Amino acid sequence: MEGALTLEDKLRRSQRYNRGIIEAVPAPMLVVDAGFGITDVNEQAVTLTGRPRAELIGSPLDEHFAIPPPSVDAIREMFGSGTDSEFELTLKDFVAGDRALSFRASIFHDPDGARRGVMVFTGE
Repeated sequence: MEGALTLEDKLRRSQRYNRGIIEAVPAPMLVVDAGFGITDVNEQAVTLTGRPRAELIGSPLDEHFAIPPPSVDAIREMFGSGTDSEFELTLKDFVAGDRALSFRASIFHDPDGARRGVMVFTGE
């Protein structure tokens, strides 16, 4: 059928749409799973950290940020309760020096309603 989109075309469009939303966020954004692994970032986070996207995705959050115990507790609590939170992380910058940053975070769910990850934003 001419003009009909294949399932693969629809998937590609959906992926481009989702990436467009992530990149449209004006603040640096990281997506973190329950094990504190980075699962996605936007270009602003790449710029903030000075590290390529490929290096950030799949790496542990504490490889790039010092996470004080109260912030660890806040992130874990988010996965338990599903509530939003604010906390501080320190960007490990080996060139310009470490820098404390304030973050806001919201939990997000998969289509079945399970808590899937935390979207972490900074206003820096």
